[in-house]
Amino acid sequence: MIAGNVLSVVTPSLTALIEKIRQDFKTHVGYQGGDEDVIDSGLKTLAQADGQLLALGKEEQLIQSNRDLSDEGKVKAMVKAVGGTYKSLAFVKENAATKADAALDAKTRLTETPKVPGDPVVDALHSFEIRQLLRSMSEADRMKVYEKAVSTKHVAVLRAFASNPMLEMLLPTDWIERIQNNHLAATKKGEWARLGSLQFVAERLTMLANALEYALGNYGNTPTFPTPPIRPVDLGTKNTQQAPAKSSAVDKTPATTPQFV
Repeated sequence: MIAGNVLSVVTPSLTALIEKIRQDFKTHVGYQGGDEDVIDSGLKTLAQADGQLLALGKEEQLIQSNRDLSDEGKVKAMVKAVGGTYKSLAFVKENAATKADAALDAKTRLTETPKVPGDPVVDALHSFEIRQLLRSMSEADRMKVYEKAVSTKHVAVLRAFASNPMLEMLLPTDWIERIQNNHLAATKKGEWARLGSLQFVAERLTMLANALEYALGNYGNTPTFPTPPIRPVDLGTKNTQQAPAKSSAVDKTPATTPQFV
């Protein structure tokens, strides 16, 4: 990342990415009905990171214009400055992980099948009986049963579909997920919007954290690649330029030369 006596510029591409993500957050709220509190939390993380990079950019300019420093001194000073900023930006990765964990928890709570109070053995037997009936139906009829169970919150039927002791597929999992998502988006708009925003912010902050790792994490280090050990390899090839040994009478030169008329 460092060429000759010129310090590589690291901040402009990162600040441009932050601005792009900031606009993505605003679009998510304005056009997709995102959760404003979650997005606001993401915007605060971006503002903190932007401030750190702005300070690094100013320090970079001071180091570059410092005539009292040799080229080597400038490089060392810049490596130190970048390293300190990279450590101080660790909160970006941490916040991304926090949002991802919160999204997973929210999705689990929204999509998990409710438990039936009472004896779990009775519940298992009841689910088994329902699955037997479902097996006798066509897939189209099973879809209708599932959609109705979702809309009416028929727990016993939902648990029959969800419990899968023999790994049988009564309905395609992607279709089930789509029906669940549509139902949640219509009936639990606030919670569904929050889940979408948590996932969105986690994804974008992870993107930024990866960019910081790439640009700042190994600044000034020369990349090294392990050299594989050299071993003699016998490919079992033969020298096709050398004539084979004359091992039969056919290969020997004839005693007399035939006459051609």
